[in-house]
Amino acid sequence: MKEKNSDFIELKKKYEHIESILEKLSLENMKKTNEIIKLKKDLEIFRKKENNTSSEFPLPDEFKYRWETLVQTMLMDTFDIISQNNILLMRTINIILKNIIQISKMKINEKIMDILSYLGIKNINEIQIKNIFQKFKFSLLQDYFLYLFIDNNQKEKENISKILEQIIKDIKSNQGYLFSNKETELILKIISTHDNENLIKIIKEFYFLCLYMQINEPQLTLKV
Repeated sequence: MKEKNSDFIELKKKYEHIESILEKLSLENMKKTNEIIKLKKDLEIFRKKENNTSSEFPLPDEFKYRWETLVQTMLMDTFDIISQNNILLMRTINIILKNIIQISKMKINEKIMDILSYLGIKNINEIQIKNIFQKFKFSLLQDYFLYLFIDNNQKEKENISKILEQIIKDIKSNQGYLFSNKETELILKIISTHDNENLIKIIKEFYFLCLYMQINEPQLTLKV
């Protein structure tokens, strides 16, 4: 009986070992497949860009690809610690998005005010800004998208720091409401790491895409 149990245990170990190898191979194969898909999409975007040199504004396919990469890969890599808790993950992402959308709206208004100031137009209200925004959207904001909204390295760092500070403040204010004390501590541990390269990439990408959504025609919106 002991020999049978010993044989069974040995077989089980071998099975688990083989299963582990197969799982690793499957994951590796998935990664390679995704890399090939990414390369194909990159080539397609590049081809379309080559045929669309009249504007700096990204094409819809590029937006779609960058959004999918952000949601399916970058977010999961950065928030893998809480990825099994769907509610916590979604609440965290919603707060990040909400703050980035607000700051991107402020950035657009700021650029419009800069343009108007240059033209000698001052003292206008929020409704007038919205009307001007609609007029500027195609003729200026889209055509000079990269020039107007993609900052140099120093300004970009300042902008990311500003976004991070606002996100941290918002998360702390929701402690005991959206997040428990333990959840708040865990999220802040991820977000407060200023040298977290993945998080910085996510903020930069969300910011870029939020600007795109607001300047695009029709305007794209997210429920957060």
